[in-house]
Amino acid sequence: MTDLHLSADKREQTPLVHFKTTGELRIEGTSYPEDPMKFYDQVIEWVKNLKKEKLPKIELLVRLDYFNTSTSKLVLYIFKLLENIYLSDKNDVRIIWYYHKNDEDMFESGNDYSSLLDIPVELREIEA
Repeated sequence: MTDLHLSADKREQTPLVHFKTTGELRIEGTSYPEDPMKFYDQVIEWVKNLKKEKLPKIELLVRLDYFNTSTSKLVLYIFKLLENIYLSDKNDVRIIWYYHKNDEDMFESGNDYSSLLDIPVELREIEA
């Protein structure tokens, strides 16, 4: 397994994805691609393969400024894959959800995800 690095693409409206085999995972930017499955399929496959690695710690940092409904469903699926690793392998797995101080929508999105998951989700406020 190798690191996954996808550069943010403003034209395609895709975020930066940097997933390291050390368990340091990061998604940043905006996400509203025309075909979200085309973009997120490789991300999902990478996370599925992560389960085989039996890492002692996995931490996903999510710092999205905007995402659409299609992205929202795929992000939840990625979170559920991590939740499965957390519950089945008893790994130290957590998600850190960043939101801008005055962005109530992103704060609520983080809270919503947290309520749907049996995995630690930490909400962190950042200055705008």
